Amino acid sequence: MLLETLTLCDFGLFRGEHTVDLNPRKKYNSVRPIILFGAFNGAGKTTIFTAIRLAIYGKKSLGYTVSQKA
Repeated sequence: MLLETLTLCDFGLFRGEHTVDLNPRKKYNSVRPIILFGAFNGAGKTTIFTAIRLAIYGKKSLGYTVSQKA
């Protein structure tokens, strides 16, 4: 499975709708197959990976200690 885009809508610290392009870019006539996320602490890197895990595996991937509202 290859994810091409990720759209977050009011998830975690992302308010509103945000779309992340996950397609590898071409540079110097070669595809770079790795997507890197870099940012300061608290910027939402873990939130993006939690959203991907939730989309693929469902709400049980977050564990039983997380409430429906959270």
